[in-house]
Amino acid sequence: MTSGLADVETSVTVAWTLPMVVDGYLLVSIGGSGYAIADTVTWQGQALGKLVEESGWPPVQQWGLVNPAAGAGDLVATFADPANAVIVATLFRGVNPGTPIGAPVHAWGDQMSNLGGSVAVVSGTTDLVVDVICTDLGTGSHTPAAGQTQIFQDEATDGEWVSVSVRQNASTMSWTWPHVAASHPGWSLAATPLRAAD
Repeated sequence: MTSGLADVETSVTVAWTLPMVVDGYLLVSIGGSGYAIADTVTWQGQALGKLVEESGWPPVQQWGLVNPAAGAGDLVATFADPANAVIVATLFRGVNPGTPIGAPVHAWGDQMSNLGGSVAVVSGTTDLVVDVICTDLGTGSHTPAAGQTQIFQDEATDGEWVSVSVRQNASTMSWTWPHVAASHPGWSLAATPLRAAD
């Protein structure tokens, strides 16, 4: 896994070295301020496809690429407007190359009335669901629901926190957090099931 930060920028480049894996799948999660909606994401110049987007404030996205090229290269995300964003890239192995994903889902909620967020997802017994959540916490942290394994958490430069977790055979992906920041009281969540190779 690797990550990068955009600090009021229209693009961010993350140098990375990908190992050679069997049936690899590159999944990139992005969250941040209201302008943190990427137009393009590329790995070594090859375009990733957008899997899902929740465009509420603060927004989140997930992008994916089957069998990404191994070796050293640049992961590049571009934005139409200068953005404060967190970019999280994770390489998974053993993903079905023909049908790598199930149905991505997304949700948005009002953080003022609910210190938690969730989204329902349909996944098979061998599917691995990967989700990303973004909230304007200011300070604090996200806590994943029981059964989810948090693999990343970091803060964009203007107070939005981004977390990523995984869970096998999930029907719901859920998070809680300790308090509400006053400026942008919303949360956004997106999740994609990765299907195991035969």
